[in-house]
Amino acid sequence: MNNTKENILDVAERLFAENGFAGTSIRAIVEAAEVNIAAINYHFKSKEGLFIEVIKRRFVEIETNRFSNLEEHLTKTQGSPTLEGVVRSFLDPLKVAFNTNNLVPMMLIRVFCESKELKELIKPIFKETKSRFFSALKQVFKDLSDSEVKWRMQFMISAMVGMIIFSEEIQTEMGKEGKNQMVEKLILQVIEGIRQ
Repeated sequence: MNNTKENILDVAERLFAENGFAGTSIRAIVEAAEVNIAAINYHFKSKEGLFIEVIKRRFVEIETNRFSNLEEHLTKTQGSPTLEGVVRSFLDPLKVAFNTNNLVPMMLIRVFCESKELKELIKPIFKETKSRFFSALKQVFKDLSDSEVKWRMQFMISAMVGMIIFSEEIQTEMGKEGKNQMVEKLILQVIEGIRQ
């Protein structure tokens, strides 16, 4: 990837995470990245296109870990996943995201809280994730209806979003090891919450 495009993505990621989609103007990105508007139009076509690329770039890191964890778990359990294995496969990659400069967790919160249109814009990015983890949870909960399994998956996603929203406060209370402890506690709570 060329340096101008990478620079624009880095700056836009920071600004979108800090100010949200609506609160970040193309002008602010152009000024902070020290590029002209033509560079944004050339590489991304629009503000929406830039936002999607920022999400994709970082989300791929998290999803690669999720899919790898899930495949490893399915192999280990010979295609009969456990609830803990599926939940860990989904949530464990957050430990890496929280311990790096990955701002996507905060950007996703902005997406979920900002507008329905923004959620619709990025839905295609999450399609494979939802499909794979729904299938795995369906194998765990063989006797439950699809709608009940979807509800449990939504609970897992909602718990994750809530943790991300309050992550700074939680980490402050937990101290140095707060990030990893926070995700570990979330995993245990989600397992108990959707086991019933």
